[in-house]
Amino acid sequence: MGLDTSWNTDVISKGASGVLEDPQAGFVAEIARASGRKLVLLSHHQLMSVYEQADLGPVLPAKLGPVLDSGRVAAWWWGHEHRCMGFEGAHGVRFPRCLGHGGVPVLQTYAAGDPVKAPGAWEAAGFLKDTDGDCWARFGFAVLDLDGSQMQVRYRDDLGAEIRREVIE
Repeated sequence: MGLDTSWNTDVISKGASGVLEDPQAGFVAEIARASGRKLVLLSHHQLMSVYEQADLGPVLPAKLGPVLDSGRVAAWWWGHEHRCMGFEGAHGVRFPRCLGHGGVPVLQTYAAGDPVKAPGAWEAAGFLKDTDGDCWARFGFAVLDLDGSQMQVRYRDDLGAEIRREVIE
């Protein structure tokens, strides 16, 4: 289920943290009550962060709290940070993921073999080096294959190479 975490009548006062105008949270709760199916959330803004702590706000966890606490949200993908990384399960979400590396480039500060800072679990380490020697994270995307109650996720870089695979049940 897609959430519009950017629209607000007074966007400037909210800065870069996510908002969730009514009736979105109520709609998510209604869907959760009406079905026993797992929920998947998609949004621009993040539930957690390694790199942009200042952009985390209280709105998303507060408004979605009852649904998150129910453990019904199997996965949540967001893109605010322009990276590809996974986080340890938290806030009732088993697979929180940042999948924001599809457009705007970001300097790559993580290399293969480096420890990932908490609450991160993994981060794509591919990069391109420019003529100044700066390393830029590779672009990419994910392919989700749905099969009954199982979802297979294949994370790919901009060349199509698979960089990670996981199964969400």
